[in-house]
Amino acid sequence: MPTVNLQDIAHEFPDVEEILERSISEWLGLNDVQKISLQDLPISDEPVTDFASGLYRFVRTSQLDDHEWPLVSRRKTREETPLRFDLSRIDLGSASGVPGDTFERQVYKPNPLNVYGHYVIAHYMRHNVGTEPFSDDDSGEDDNEVSERSESQEEVPVTEDELSDDSIQPVEDETQGEEEQQGLENEEADPVNEEELSVDSVEPVENESQGEEEQGSVNEEDDPVNEDHGLELTIQMQIKLTIKTT
Repeated sequence: MPTVNLQDIAHEFPDVEEILERSISEWLGLNDVQKISLQDLPISDEPVTDFASGLYRFVRTSQLDDHEWPLVSRRKTREETPLRFDLSRIDLGSASGVPGDTFERQVYKPNPLNVYGHYVIAHYMRHNVGTEPFSDDDSGEDDNEVSERSESQEEVPVTEDELSDDSIQPVEDETQGEEEQQGLENEEADPVNEEELSVDSVEPVENESQGEEEQGSVNEEDDPVNEDHGLELTIQMQIKLTIKTT
């Protein structure tokens, strides 16, 4: 179905006729959006092309219009249970020659989907900013964490002095700091004396084979051959031979 402005066919839906007619001059609230979303309203399948006020129903994945919006902000109504919506605004003053000429769009996305379906309500309004009933209050308030903070949660401003280069402390690498600290502890626990590293203090290492040869010479000295003992044995053998022959 082509683009259908629900405001033009409000009389066809008596249950929500008052809401549809009121949307010509007022933004909608949570109850309004929920009520009209439950109606079997026609769905537009072509984007809005003009800069005129209107109320349209689209599938969530559809292109709503062919306008270039400079900024889209997330907002919510000032109700006890707020309605959240996307707000876009275009200043038409330079094009129309009328100061304050403004074109706004609010996109309502009712939830849950299993109740209201995969549809959105696109609400367009062209008005002069600051004039009644289209004051800034009608556009709700920012829907973000900052607007919902209590006074005790306000951020503390940072002064220029606190952001100066001198006030910024360098952050040491933890791994590097641990290695340096460990190195210092090892040096203090086992310091090296320069005299111990001198050439004179280094004792030569003996060759093992040389040591074994020297050990052999010592053994020879411990068990020398007695020449007198050998001579005595020779004499005894000669005496035995003499006795045997006789």
